[in-house]
Amino acid sequence: DRLKAQLAEMQQQGQGYKLQMHQVLQPLLDQRLACMRQMALALDGWLDVKGLSKLQRETALGLVCHLSAELAQTGDAEMAVLHDRRSPESISDKQQAEAADMREVLGAMFEDLFGSAPPPDLNGSDPDAMMRAAMEKMAAMATEEEERRQARAEARKARRKPGARQQQAEQAQQDAEGLLRGIYRQLASALHPDREPDETERQRKNALMGEANAAYERKDLVTLLNLQLQAELVDPDHLEKVSDERLKSLTLLLKRQVADLERERQIEQERWWHDLKLPRGMALTAAALRQNLELERLALEDQLFSMKIDVETASELATLKPWLNRQRQMTRAAERRMQQMMGDFPF
Repeated sequence: DRLKAQLAEMQQQGQGYKLQMHQVLQPLLDQRLACMRQMALALDGWLDVKGLSKLQRETALGLVCHLSAELAQTGDAEMAVLHDRRSPESISDKQQAEAADMREVLGAMFEDLFGSAPPPDLNGSDPDAMMRAAMEKMAAMATEEEERRQARAEARKARRKPGARQQQAEQAQQDAEGLLRGIYRQLASALHPDREPDETERQRKNALMGEANAAYERKDLVTLLNLQLQAELVDPDHLEKVSDERLKSLTLLLKRQVADLERERQIEQERWWHDLKLPRGMALTAAALRQNLELERLALEDQLFSMKIDVETASELATLKPWLNRQRQMTRAAERRMQQMMGDFPF
């Protein structure tokens, strides 16, 4: 019950955070795009005017191409035209180059992991779609390999004479599955709606039977036991009289269900961290999400403040020229830091 509650809470918090992101951050993100657009148009206007040095013009041109390309990815057709007019390489050319690079990366990944070239259907032009398809292909291939490995292990196990401990474990597993099946069959017999003349009671039993079918499908022992109580098939005052063997089987089923829920919780955490672009390992609680949203809001507001100042700076040639010089210096400093970092790697 605790694990189920955590999963439900995670789902609720994740959905709520998505809604808050849209309400709080989306207006700021829209303003950010508007500022980028203003800056791209402002810089583009100075490219055909005398007054900029060669280096300043190169810096301004690089910024125009960068900003317009990013805006074009959001669906801004005018910025796509601006980019292709100013850049020696069109957006279409860049996409084709990215796709070619992606195919090369995927080919190397397939060679390393599976010793073969990637399937021909991963030869598309959308890098994101190619990566998703590649991951799905690799996951399917890994699953097939794991199934083959398990089949070989089962075959080896079948050839070996099982020991006493293995026989005991296999018997316990069979007893547990038989108990689960027995509980379900008891419920199916008692809740069969066709055997109930009263319409209201028939509808209730029909709903309970639907829950029982779903619970048995996912091997949810807790739900099946609760349905037994609701259907008045067991006496809660005499549950302490459960036999030791039955109790062992119940415990084994519960342990297995807990392990499944633990895996499901971990998968859900990973999904929400990815979908919400959250730091991996961050607690998905209301307080932590609220704090993260506030930090995101403050960071965006600071960025917008700086961007608006930059747009104002680009409106006059006298202020634009030193700004472009600073941009070039910052770019060169960042490139030097990157080269230094790459030089520190031992490969």
